[in-house]
This record gives sequence, structure tokens and C-alpha cells, in this order.
Amino acid sequence: MTKYLSLPLALFATTMFLFSGCATKDEHSAEYAYAVNLGKELLPPPPEAQTLMAEAEAAEEAGKLGRATDLYKKVAADYEDTSLAPEALYRAGLLYKKRHQYSKAFDQFSAILANYPSYSRFNEVINEEFEIASSLMEGKRPYYFGVIPGFKNYKEAIKFFRGVVDNAPSSEYAPVALMNIALISAKHGKDTDAIDALEQLIDDYPSSILAPGAHIQLADLYASLVQGPAYDQGATKEAILYYQDFLTLYPNNDRVPEVEAKLKKMRDIEARNRKEIGDFYYARRNNPEAARIFYQEAITTAPESKAAAESEQMIVAKLNKGVPARRTWVDFVLGRYKRKTLKEYQEDEAVEHYETEEFLLRSTEGLVAEGDDTEWVEESFAPDQVDEFETIESTNPFDPLDPLDPAFNEFPIDPLPTDNIDPNEPIGDNWEGEHRF
Repeated sequence: MTKYLSLPLALFATTMFLFSGCATKDEHSAEYAYAVNLGKELLPPPPEAQTLMAEAEAAEEAGKLGRATDLYKKVAADYEDTSLAPEALYRAGLLYKKRHQYSKAFDQFSAILANYPSYSRFNEVINEEFEIASSLMEGKRPYYFGVIPGFKNYKEAIKFFRGVVDNAPSSEYAPVALMNIALISAKHGKDTDAIDALEQLIDDYPSSILAPGAHIQLADLYASLVQGPAYDQGATKEAILYYQDFLTLYPNNDRVPEVEAKLKKMRDIEARNRKEIGDFYYARRNNPEAARIFYQEAITTAPESKAAAESEQMIVAKLNKGVPARRTWVDFVLGRYKRKTLKEYQEDEAVEHYETEEFLLRSTEGLVAEGDDTEWVEESFAPDQVDEFETIESTNPFDPLDPLDPAFNEFPIDPLPTDNIDPNEPIGDNWEGEHRF
């Protein structure tokens, strides 16, 4: 699915934000996410903490990165209530990142955001997290213990980009992180994850410069899931929806002609689906009324499509003239498919309505107590609700009801029109007329 996601666009956006300055902070950012820590005042570091910090800095300058990292972490752990703690975590995270220990580096930065939301380098921390995720996205290998190269880890990149979105949802990094999540997911066949990321980008960041491209990429992803007119058209409808949204929201965009062509293709597929369903009802179910409905839908969906022209021809040449479908060998053996009568439709509707009411009764919380010794629990209802339940007279509310019982008929069921219709005859006009075999 990589052909539907623009790698240059994602890399360009990533690079632009890495060098475009600091992210924006507001009340929705990670700095404000942990209110319990906002009011916490950090203590001045004691001499011991300052000495330990100086040793860590000296080790770092001497190139002893492992030793420096351990000392920074010790400062953060032993003096977590002092102003040196977040700085020590930041320094440790930078060293882990330098040694390609990306997971540990990300953990240090996340600890700052969680425990020290008022840290002065908040923006730099978010930037470091974004750079770590970008490095893994580009295929850089993490190192174990800082010396042993590991495998490329794209799942970890997605995890870290998601962390950026969660830690700073109102920053300029968030929509870029979501776009990169979609890119990675689609590249590795995780279409659902890619769709989720693009939908979040569109919903949460409609003003982002990435939003127009996200609409197209999301529609293209759905279009790639379309298997053809003979299959479920859920993905087709979603693709059409996002193509239409793009044309409505960005009518002056340079990619409008491209999107119009893709939209036409999706509508042709949907129209063909309606046409094939109409053919099924006409040829296999002896139901020209239903066939006419689907043929009309095909015409409405894509008036200029080939499927629409074929549907129009079927209506004019077959349905309007009352010409029955050709018999299949099954028809010769078993006879034509028998359409339901009005009475059968009414009975089916009554049963469906009863099953719905029974399900609602079964779903009522507190109606019955669990256990073998079942006791019916009496519940109170408002005066205007009593009549609804008094129509059912049963010692057990789960006893099956007879659809023909007068009590059952209290439920409102919209009757089908019965004027001048024989309830024992199939629904619709006697369209076959003299053509009936």
C-alpha cells in the first residue's frame, strides 16, 4: 500500500518540523497533562547532588558515556525532588540516544514529561522524542548496551510517534507524527492502523498542511481494499466519502483533477454493484420490483457510467414491458422462485418486532437475579411507562409470545398497505401477465 502514501511528503514534513524551531505549548500539551506536578516546587539541590552531577559531566567530557549515563540516572533517582533531577534525565536521554539505545532514551524523556511538566526544556524534550521515532522510521538499528546492533524496529517507531502525539497533542509535531504512523503502517500491510492514524489527523488537525494529502491517502487506502462490484461495498463508500470531502474542502487544490478521476472510478464500481444486485433479483428471485429499485440506484449513483446505461436498458426493454427473466435449469426442475405474499411479509415483520422486544427484556439490568433459585425482581416504573408493560401478561417475561395473541398486537407495527390486495397473492403487480409459464 506504499504507493498510496507519499514518502517524500512525509520526509519533507518531518525535516521541516525538525528544523523549524520549538513546538507550541498550551493547556492541551503534556506540560499541562499532569496537574498534580504543576504545583510541585523543586528543591534546591544539596551539595552531594551537585558533586554527583559534576562527576557525571566530567565523565561525559572524558568520553566515558556509560559511566556518565549511570551517574546522571543516579542523580535523578536519589534527588528526584530537586531541580537537578529533570536535567539529569535529559542528559541521560541524550547519551542513550547518542549510543543508539533509543528505547532507553525515549524512557528518560517520557519520565521528564510525566514527572516534571514545568521543565524549562519541554520543547527540546518533545523534539528529541520525535527525532528518535524518525530515526527508527528511517531504518536505523538500535544498539544493545550501546555496542551490539539489533534489528530494525518499525513497531517501536510507531510506538514512539504515538507517544509524541499523546505527550504533545497540540504541538506542530503531532500531525506529522500521525502521518508517519500511517506511512509505516501502510508500508508493512497494517491498513487498519494507517486508516486510524489518517482519520485522527483529519479529525484533530483539519488546519494542518498535511490534511489535504491525508484525505487523498485515506481515500486511496480504502480504494485499495475494494475487491470489485460483486463484494461488499463498505470500502467503496468510504473512499467516495473522503474523495468528496477533499473536493468540497479544497476546491482549488492542484490535485482536484486526479481526485475527480478516482471518484468517478469508485462511483462506477458502486453503480456496477447496484446493477448486479438488480440482475440477481430479476433473474434469480422473480422480483422485478426489487430489481427496478437497484437499477434506479445504479443510474443515480453514476449516471454516465456503463452500468447506468445497462440498467436503463433493462428497465426499458424488460421491466416496463413485463418480460420475465429466462428460466434457468433450476427453474425447470423446481419451478420459478416463489415470491412472498402480503400475509407472509406481515408475519415476518411481526416476528422480527417480537424478537426485538424479547431482546430488550432480556437486556434489562436487574430484572432477574443470577443462580438456580431464580426470583423475579419487581421494578418500579414511572406512571407513563406502566401501560407499555401491562400489555404483556406472563408469569415469566421470557415466555414466548404468540404473534397472533391480542396482547402482542398492542405493540405498534406499521401495517403494509392492503387496499385492493389479495393477502394470498405475491406482493406487486401481476407483472408476468400472459408471459407466465
